[in-house]
Amino acid sequence: MRKPDRIIASNPGTLRIAVDEVEAGGVSDPRNEMLLSMFSLLNIGERAGSGYDTLREGTYSAGKPDPLLEELWEPDRVRLTLELETSGLADFRLPGMGGESSSLVTKVEPPRSDQVQ
Repeated sequence: MRKPDRIIASNPGTLRIAVDEVEAGGVSDPRNEMLLSMFSLLNIGERAGSGYDTLREGTYSAGKPDPLLEELWEPDRVRLTLELETSGLADFRLPGMGGESSSLVTKVEPPRSDQVQ
């Protein structure tokens, strides 16, 4: 879920390792081995158990708090919340964020045939 000041990722089920193990890093326990294999073939996944560490480093460098990782019950759910950098964007809104499109977001039209040389 995208909000103006944060992103919330939520999945059904529980964590397969303890929250403190996730926060410590170095443990990889994927639910879907095929998906992990696909990401590895694309060189965007290495099964190092460093995903949370990478998120934490990014939030630290942006001056934001650590990602909030929660395990919820009834129904079982895992939720990760990341605060976004919003300085300088007070009036910036994208469609679906409760506001009109910003002038920074423009529709790009292909050139008309009379413009092509």
